[in-house]
Amino acid sequence: MGTSGVTRRSDGREQAAARGWAKVVVNARGVVTGWSSAAQQLLGYPAHRVLGRPAVELLAGAHETAAHGAAPASGARPSPAGAPAASGTEAGTDVGSVLLRHRDGGLLACRVGIRPGAAGGPNTAWEVLLGPATAGPAPETELDKALLEALFSRSPVGLFVVDTELRLIRINPAAEGMQGLAVEEALGKRPGEAWPEFSAELAERVMGQVLRTGRPVIGWEKHGRPPGDPDHEHVYSSSSFRLEDAAGRVLGVADAAIDVTERQRAQERLMLLAEGGARIGTSLEVMRTAQELAEVAVPRFADSMAVEVLEEVLAGDELFPGPVRPGAVLRRAASLASSPAEPAGVYADGEISTFPPAAPSLDALTDLRPRLVDSVEADSAWVLRDPVRGPRIIEDKVHSLMVVPLVTQDRVLGLATFYRWGAQGPFRDDDLTLATELAGRTAVCLDNTRRYLRERNSLMAVQRSLLPGELPHHHGVEVAHEYVHAGAGGDWVDVVPLSGARVALVAGSVPGRGVATAAAMGRLRAAVHTLSDLDLEPEELLARMDDLVRRLDGRDGPEDSLGGRRSEGSEEHPIPAALAAGVPATGEEAGCTCLYLIYDPISQRCAMASAGHPAPAVAHPDGTVRFLDVPAGAPLGRPGPPLRGTVVDLPENAMLVLYTPGLLQARGGATPEAAERTPGAGASGEGVHGEEGPAAGVIEQAEQADDRGRSGEQGYGEDGAAGRRTEQAPGDSGERAPGTETPAAQAPGRAGVPGHGVSATDTAEQAHAHGGSPTGTAGQADDGRASEGVAPGADASPAEGEGPGPADGSGGNAGEGGDGENAGEGGAAAGVGREAARARLLGALARAPGSVRETCRMLLEALVPAHPRQDAALLVARTHALGPGRVACWDLPSDPAVVSTARSLVTRQLSAWALDEAAFATELIASELVTNAIRYARAPVRLRLIRDHVLTCEVSDGSSTSPRLRHARTTDEGGRGLLLVAQCSERWGTRYTEDGKTIWAEQSVT
Repeated sequence: MGTSGVTRRSDGREQAAARGWAKVVVNARGVVTGWSSAAQQLLGYPAHRVLGRPAVELLAGAHETAAHGAAPASGARPSPAGAPAASGTEAGTDVGSVLLRHRDGGLLACRVGIRPGAAGGPNTAWEVLLGPATAGPAPETELDKALLEALFSRSPVGLFVVDTELRLIRINPAAEGMQGLAVEEALGKRPGEAWPEFSAELAERVMGQVLRTGRPVIGWEKHGRPPGDPDHEHVYSSSSFRLEDAAGRVLGVADAAIDVTERQRAQERLMLLAEGGARIGTSLEVMRTAQELAEVAVPRFADSMAVEVLEEVLAGDELFPGPVRPGAVLRRAASLASSPAEPAGVYADGEISTFPPAAPSLDALTDLRPRLVDSVEADSAWVLRDPVRGPRIIEDKVHSLMVVPLVTQDRVLGLATFYRWGAQGPFRDDDLTLATELAGRTAVCLDNTRRYLRERNSLMAVQRSLLPGELPHHHGVEVAHEYVHAGAGGDWVDVVPLSGARVALVAGSVPGRGVATAAAMGRLRAAVHTLSDLDLEPEELLARMDDLVRRLDGRDGPEDSLGGRRSEGSEEHPIPAALAAGVPATGEEAGCTCLYLIYDPISQRCAMASAGHPAPAVAHPDGTVRFLDVPAGAPLGRPGPPLRGTVVDLPENAMLVLYTPGLLQARGGATPEAAERTPGAGASGEGVHGEEGPAAGVIEQAEQADDRGRSGEQGYGEDGAAGRRTEQAPGDSGERAPGTETPAAQAPGRAGVPGHGVSATDTAEQAHAHGGSPTGTAGQADDGRASEGVAPGADASPAEGEGPGPADGSGGNAGEGGDGENAGEGGAAAGVGREAARARLLGALARAPGSVRETCRMLLEALVPAHPRQDAALLVARTHALGPGRVACWDLPSDPAVVSTARSLVTRQLSAWALDEAAFATELIASELVTNAIRYARAPVRLRLIRDHVLTCEVSDGSSTSPRLRHARTTDEGGRGLLLVAQCSERWGTRYTEDGKTIWAEQSVT
């Protein structure tokens, strides 16, 4: 402890002069060496008449004293040896009243005080204080006596005095009450002998230090149990200082102590509350939050405690205000004891906890008020009636307990019970206040957890209702799927049967979290199913999905609020409003990624297109694993080039893996795309290119708390673009597979610049839809370079001269602008992270077992962490071929007479397949469709029957004119053909091809 200044000791000399006392200085030989003006006024002698003369000349003789009628005071004559000071105090010795000679010859009765001079030493001069006989005692003498008397008789501050041997020589009553030892028993003993339980060792060490150094020690603490409160430990703040006489000789040490127990307890309560605020509620788990309360309270506050919560809290159900309803179920959430020898609680975590009638716990749950039981009696009725807690209370010798309801907003969530049986002593009222504060903090955290569980349960219910339960069975593919639910709700995979025994495999992800995101996912999934019935090519279906998303997002005009669609020849790329505001799209379809794949088991060809979604992986029967080359387009609802598709041939028993970005989330919380925030990468012209589009933001939003990445702090050049890269995609050379590309003019909803010169503004907007950092333009985004023919376990790195393809489909580097020096380093780190994630997937797929179900589970166990931050959806499909035994095809001439031949061909084929019961309807369907093709269309005409889970009859022709179902009147001679087809089949439709169309009709078969 420090002081703000130094106060000089006052011995009364200045005060005496101020109160009219005259001061005379006499040296050791009895000669007057000092004469004050007050002395001159008192006795009339000027200084030059007195100085240098013996002081005894001023005293009246014995006969003069007798004549005056007064006896000389004892000790009136000061001795040159300084005897008067032997029994005096520092302020002086009052020797009583004496007669002094006045200058006018008379005698003056004066009171005399004698004390040593200020100089000290063997030749010390003496100060003689003179005052009229009516002036009272010498200054400070009576005050010092009163002060000493008060300190050692009435002072509330404990005062101990020890000699140089640290033996007690004086104690005041306050100190006696603190220590509980009589004065006569303590005198002559050292502190360690008198009261060893009061931090005696520390006290002797501190006093010895003060005795040696002379420096006082202020505010040191000692602990003990005073006799007036033996159940509680008290804390005393002591200050020790050394005692010296006038000559500087060490006399001992004085120690002043005050009881600061209440202040200490208040500080400890504040510290415990602060610790509780920091440690309670670190997770959204009921059991963990209750355990955190127990860890804060035990052993510093209680010897043991238990927490019970209502079952509604564990389930995330709604709670109602007021007392706990009768029949409510409480379950043990946590228990902890300071002694690890036995189980902490009588109930296991999660077990139902019961209370007997009249128990304090039931009272607290009824009136919502805490209870303090400061004395627990073993024969109490509620203790004897509790067959579970009662024996434990008696065994542990619990002497006090507190029961505090966990209440917030007048809603009861549970109960916290604190027990003491050890040396801390019974609980007190201030302990109950502290327990109530801790319980209130815990109740708020538990209520937050309950609300989170309620919202999560609602989300899960919505998501499960919108997701497919069992995927449809199909002869063309054998499928298995899995979902990882982490609270986002926007990921889905699906299988959609199509006409002609084909099947569509779908994977998609909606950015954001919560019920709105799950609802948006449900709308998109329904839209995919609806558009699938139109038998569109993958890129055309995604283009129409893009139009739908723009309309749902309210941005179907020529220039939308997120920067607008780019028109051909446009040079300006305005900064998106959402990016400038730094608010990611949540619960909206805009920014959704989707992969749509159509597999034809007859031709064993797979057509696919991607709107910002990761490309699928494939494992060939020979053990080769690779990622398919899918042109990477922008996410749905985001500006970008026209979507493009591709077609690949797949052998039988190939295994396709479709997934959402959450499958590749890092186990340590970081994502492979974390390095993509490196500034300047987009402007360097060395963009990382790949096949999966900008889906990296989904991982970054869930796992990276980077404000700059989420707020969209991108650096844009003067023209609004962070950098461009334009390359010719392999498909532009003219070597295209039939039906693999839709011209820009025929791609609905993708009005934009043909080719691949995509600005970083657009790709930044795409990445922002996923909450991640904006990415630069994919250098080869449309061809989606990926390693092919990779052997099992080998590194799936791109071919030489190609940038690494992103596993998340981001398709480029971060376009934050500015620091071009860091672009290469950041891009390399991002590439390494992406390649590591992709390599993990390929490595796991290379070790896949034969079953698609086992492969699906193995991939989840190998790739998804135990506590994922993102949702993940996984679809594993093994391809099969429909051989000639299930397909029959005939080319027919454009002659009306061939209709009867077609009916005969159908009848014979159905008889060979043992489907004679379907012959009549199928003949009628084939007859009507062939007749329409010959009459209204052009050659070539082809009839095909497919036996799958349904019987399909298809007629293809060279015309692109779509037939229209008419409702003929009774007098019409024609117009009933398609009506008969619709009546005889379960469903029918038209599928367009590059060289015409195909009209198909399906029937159920046994």
